[in-house]
Amino acid sequence: MAHIKRREEAGDAERRDPAIVMLACDALFEQSEVYVDEHGVIHARPIPAGPSTDLPAAVEALEGLRCAAHSPQSEQYFHTHRQRHGHNAGR
Repeated sequence: MAHIKRREEAGDAERRDPAIVMLACDALFEQSEVYVDEHGVIHARPIPAGPSTDLPAAVEALEGLRCAAHSPQSEQYFHTHRQRHGHNAGR
């Protein structure tokens, strides 16, 4: 479970809003290896291959897919995530 908007940055009402969370790898999302644009499309930064090529390949496979958690209700949280990580200026 990943918080789209960080819990410590969310107000009380936001923390109770089911739209603030999604099923995702929290580490990849929090480190902004993946993010969701305003249209609900997933974008992934290339991850250098390390000892295993499984993770870079899995992240790359997400590029261009639709995020099922993106909705009009959750867009405000995705917007906050993009701003926090500098993704609002476009790709």
